[in-house]
Amino acid sequence: MATAFKRKGSPFWWISHYEDKVQKRYSTGVSHNGNGTIPVPIKRILARIEERDALNKFGIPIAWEPVSVEDAFKAQKTILNSRSVSEDISDDHAMRMSDMLDLYLPHLQAVGINMLGDLTPNLARAYMSRRLESIKPTTFKPEKGRIAAVWQRYIDEEKAPLENHWNKLKVGGEFAKKRSLTQEELNLLSCILPDAPIEMQYLTRMGFYMGCRMKMAATLNIDQVDFDERLIRFGKVKRKEHTQSLHDSLYSYLMDYPLLPGGWFVDQGIENWSAHYCFWMDKVREQTGLFKDITHHCLRVTFNTMMMESGLPEQVTMDIIGHSSSEAHDRYKDIKAAKFQSTINETIRGL
Repeated sequence: MATAFKRKGSPFWWISHYEDKVQKRYSTGVSHNGNGTIPVPIKRILARIEERDALNKFGIPIAWEPVSVEDAFKAQKTILNSRSVSEDISDDHAMRMSDMLDLYLPHLQAVGINMLGDLTPNLARAYMSRRLESIKPTTFKPEKGRIAAVWQRYIDEEKAPLENHWNKLKVGGEFAKKRSLTQEELNLLSCILPDAPIEMQYLTRMGFYMGCRMKMAATLNIDQVDFDERLIRFGKVKRKEHTQSLHDSLYSYLMDYPLLPGGWFVDQGIENWSAHYCFWMDKVREQTGLFKDITHHCLRVTFNTMMMESGLPEQVTMDIIGHSSSEAHDRYKDIKAAKFQSTINETIRGL
């Protein structure tokens, strides 16, 4: 008999059942949020396991019907909607994840992956090559993870005879120097930002005024902002904490920001705000033709470049931005590309 349970120390529902007299236990990846009521997505998993066990008991062969990628994505979107209804994730997160699946589908079909069973190591690499023509490796990594999760669900829950070649796909890290925003891009950004989703406005401002990593801004709580001392005490990112002076332009903005319950600036139910920011920038790039090769790191590069061009010693800029080595620091400055110090402050004020 299959059962769902909450494991000590884990935020997710776990499944336990016996297969060939061997006990299987695994995480579903669905958060329980301290709630003891088993949500619908978990009940569906239990029902499928019970059905498969019953067929085995009576000696009925279990035939797996091939599934198209399009149908698999539709099923994944149904699960996302169910999780949003049960308040496991926010409605906005479910909608964004569904939009991302819609974005991936035509690229998968273009390289010949129409059915889940079509996936081969060569086709997985072909898909990666196609996507890396327009996005960075650091952006592709979470995309690969989302796609792999669809295949893995059928392998785990349906016992589908599939090989998840996505998990074996090696993606090189992005260690090349990152570029800063140009003056034209900054001017355009100041025009479009007021109409952007409030989360994108917040993340842009934090990256631009403070040089924040996306995770630093996304996990910031109002309790970490000291308005009296004008300091922000960021939590641990890359194994260390970081305290930074609050930029004057952010003081009133953060003071008046419409906080979420618990004092959060953005929804904590969304695991990867960097990917969501890049997804928003992809749309901006399609509409404007600018922001080529821009990732969520580029606001941090722009901030660091501005400090370097202002004449601050490198050790000072490293302390401000939170870099521990000059090697890492060098990747976050783009002196040649950013020769707009004389007008940068006016552009900042317009954001």
